[in-house]
Amino acid sequence: MKHAIKIMLFSASTLLLTQPSYAQDTESVWVTIDPVAAKHYKQVQNSLKPNDELLSIQDTTLQTVNLLKIRPANIAHLSEFMHDNYHRCGGFVAHDSLIEANEYTQQLASVQNQNLSALAATYSINNPQTTQQLINSISPNNLTNTVNSMSSFYNRYYTAQTGVDASQWLKDYWQQLAATRNDINVDYFTHSWAQSSVIVTIAGDEEADEIVIIGGHLDSINQSNPSNGRSPGADDNASGIAVLSEVLRSIVENDYKPQKTIHIMAFAAEEVGLRGSKDIASSYKSQGKNVIGMVQFDMTGNNGSSEDIVMMTDYTTNAQNQFLGQLIDTYLPSITYGFDQCGYGCSDHASWYQQGFAASMPFESRMADINPLIHTQNDANFDADHASKFAKLAVSYLAEMAKNAGDIMPPANNELQNGVAVSGLAGDAKAQLIYTLQVPNNASNLNFTTSGGSGDADLYVKFNTAPTLENFDCKSTTSSSNERCDIASAQNGIYYVMVEAWNAIANVSLIANYNETTAIEPINRTETDISVATGDWGRFTQDLEAGYSSLNITMAGGSGDADLYMNFASQSTESVYQCRPYKNGNAETCSITNPQAGKWYIDLKGYSAASGITLTINAQ
Repeated sequence: MKHAIKIMLFSASTLLLTQPSYAQDTESVWVTIDPVAAKHYKQVQNSLKPNDELLSIQDTTLQTVNLLKIRPANIAHLSEFMHDNYHRCGGFVAHDSLIEANEYTQQLASVQNQNLSALAATYSINNPQTTQQLINSISPNNLTNTVNSMSSFYNRYYTAQTGVDASQWLKDYWQQLAATRNDINVDYFTHSWAQSSVIVTIAGDEEADEIVIIGGHLDSINQSNPSNGRSPGADDNASGIAVLSEVLRSIVENDYKPQKTIHIMAFAAEEVGLRGSKDIASSYKSQGKNVIGMVQFDMTGNNGSSEDIVMMTDYTTNAQNQFLGQLIDTYLPSITYGFDQCGYGCSDHASWYQQGFAASMPFESRMADINPLIHTQNDANFDADHASKFAKLAVSYLAEMAKNAGDIMPPANNELQNGVAVSGLAGDAKAQLIYTLQVPNNASNLNFTTSGGSGDADLYVKFNTAPTLENFDCKSTTSSSNERCDIASAQNGIYYVMVEAWNAIANVSLIANYNETTAIEPINRTETDISVATGDWGRFTQDLEAGYSSLNITMAGGSGDADLYMNFASQSTESVYQCRPYKNGNAETCSITNPQAGKWYIDLKGYSAASGITLTINAQ
């Protein structure tokens, strides 16, 4: 995890056609970094090595990013400097040439100017059975076992043999978990350094070209001695790898098969500049792969804040962040969540965001409460119950993003519209015609009817999935084609309708109807610095639509003595009003229950000269 101070940042991944070769660069490395940190690092280094002519800073077209040229051997030192001085676990992205670094910032600027919300997937929550099965199978004990295995490596540094061994162990473990499924493959993604990333591919069925990714980094670092220091990395980030492993096990155990392709990724070399994820995201972009969403799990095993899960809002896609919140509200209502920023070079989700893919990172705490033991030999603690919340969110995300194989929705021309009849339904005996209806959250009195034509049509309705003859929420099977299904409590989502021909049908009509209640927009209006002379009036009006349950007018503050009047349909007078508290001073309130729709007059009269008054108008 790369921790950063709270600044507004912008990011994009470099458009690389080949993988970088950091280990072969003996001259220099260019990093992108925020300007304050860059200048501070150069100042400190110049005091230590005044003759180091290689160290230099260049501006970019982005005010929030500088280019910093350093020696490759100083990457670990820069990481330590950022951690010690800015409480960031890295806070930079490494590039092996000036050209690459400039391409990176140009792509970053391009992403800034895109409407990323427009690139986000169409999010829907309509796969409850599968989601709940996956959630119910999450085991804290399994999470603990994975963390124990990963943290038993002396360290998992990207150039160390133990880092290579950890990658090999994880690949073997994931292959073992997936051994019963021939539609699941586990492979290395090799880089120019020793440690490989590991990728699980769960092949999609009907929409295999759409890819959903969950990921986390497998490497660890001891900030004081990166190559040779003890670094169990239990929280950072064996905890994230444990979440990914448990998700894979749950998928296999429940024999979940998706419509869309799922990738589970363990990234190498995150702690030294997001190198592994940058390689992979760049490769996917250059190949034209259709990644519809990516969620990073980096540190899940320490409950550091009052919220269980904190969504990072920088380098992420707001629409997907909100979708994760909706998943929690729907399936995990006991889990609390909030929002925060984590800063430049925060974690591997940034690599995907930089390439224009929807990305998110739910984190274990706010950045101000980050685990102080990470990047030391003492990062050995793990809260499995806390991590299980992230595993449950992860399976919810996959089940609702990738859906179920075999559950492809009917074509668009089979979508019903409220109150609009579909005519001319026809089919041979036992033919089944499937339609859908999107029902909003404010719908009531939902019903489906068939009528007319010839033959005998039967009607079946089910929420979330297509009905069958045995599985339905409502059926109507009289001996004619005049059928009706009433849904007492309409749910927000998709209803599937099946019209089955008991015998051959022709010219049958189908219609769906519901009532839609228009939500009342609360009114919270304030008028300030009002003055009235003795005997004069200050006049205000407020229009109300039908449906408000209360109207509250409050006058307060200032000096002098004004009186509050309130009347409907016409201005108040001293003798015509619906409310007049008539108190000394300017503290007066009028409240109306179930106010009439129309124009309300709110009037202030100066009993004596008054000024500096605040008038508040609230309607619910």
